[in-house]
Amino acid sequence: FQFVKAGHAPSEEQIARLSALLKEHEPAFTNWKEMSLSIKKTYTRAYFDAKTDAGREKRIAWIVDRLNKNLKPMQ
Repeated sequence: FQFVKAGHAPSEEQIARLSALLKEHEPAFTNWKEMSLSIKKTYTRAYFDAKTDAGREKRIAWIVDRLNKNLKPMQ
C-alpha cells in the first residue's frame, strides 16, 4: 500500500466513517480507539484511496487484521 500523498490528508468525516465501519470488529475497534490521530489518518487514507468497492473491502479486511493484532500500518 502507498500511504503518503502530498497534500492529501483524510478529513475528520472520513476518519469517523472508518471508525463506524470498525465498530463491529473487536478487538480491532478497541485498539483503533487507542491509536494516535496520525495512525488513524494513515489507516483512513489507505482505506479511502482504494478506487473500487472491491479494493475497499480488501483494505478493510487488511486494516481489521492489523488492528486485531494491535499493529500500526507500517509495523
